Amino acid sequence: MASIISFFFGNSTNYPYALPMADGDIPVLPANTALPTITGAAQVGQTLTCAPGTWTYYPTFTYQWQQSGSNIGGATASTYVPVSGDVGYTLDCVVTGTNLKGSASAASAATAAITSGAVIVVAPTNSTPPVVSGAVVVGNALSTTNGAWANTPTSFTYQWKDSGSVIAGATANTYTLVSGDVGATVTCVVTAINSAGSASATSNGLGPITSDLACSYTPVVNAIYNTAYTGATPSPSGGTSPYSYTVTGSLPHGMTMSSGTGIILGTDSTDSSGGSYPGIQIVLHDNVGNTVNCGPAFTITVAAAAAPISYFYYLGF
Repeated sequence: MASIISFFFGNSTNYPYALPMADGDIPVLPANTALPTITGAAQVGQTLTCAPGTWTYYPTFTYQWQQSGSNIGGATASTYVPVSGDVGYTLDCVVTGTNLKGSASAASAATAAITSGAVIVVAPTNSTPPVVSGAVVVGNALSTTNGAWANTPTSFTYQWKDSGSVIAGATANTYTLVSGDVGATVTCVVTAINSAGSASATSNGLGPITSDLACSYTPVVNAIYNTAYTGATPSPSGGTSPYSYTVTGSLPHGMTMSSGTGIILGTDSTDSSGGSYPGIQIVLHDNVGNTVNCGPAFTITVAAAAAPISYFYYLGF
């Protein structure tokens, strides 16, 4: 047997009257008495929460989020997380209260225009140092990795060093060894950069750097006045060909050195009385700027012209 629920109506001057109703029968639609409200930051990625407000006649609630008055597909929970497509628009929440009699809706006030919000960025931190590799011989190229970094670096810079001293202009991720590096240990400092700042990490060291450019030479040290002179041929090795040669010191008159072969040629037709030319040094150059002396400095001695032969005849009486 259905229980009896009393529904009262009347006014302040008469007695209320009760009407018998079946259990669960609600005779009036829901009515909103305080609008829904939205809490939370109006930013992409921040959760907004819709409170249904205050209602009469015991409704249950459903939700529909709107972007500037237009329904957002699938946004039917009491919470909503703005996305990039919401930037610049306001959001509101429509709450529908439903009971056995039917339903009614009420909309919240709109939020402020959604912003992209503050993205928290942290400067890079290194988790694995950079690694330098390559042969430690003058003329060869070394290369470095970036290493591993946290906090999403957007760019990297590089600085190569010789035994801790900055190598001017060496700011790429590769470096070709030169003669000035001989004996040093080479490292590379990698700097990772993002919008929050930068951090640096130093690679392993490679060294000591050696030069494999060599030149053997046995000079021809004697020349004769007014006689063709041909010097010895240098024997280069290592480095990076093609090779070339220069000479320091003063050569005898009439003699020159071939920059392609390093051979001294010529005829001294000036020093009839002889002469001495000390401090001559042949220098080998390779194609990447390395140099090495072809043996020690030497002296070319020019012998004087031979004295004419005199013939004497004795005629006896």
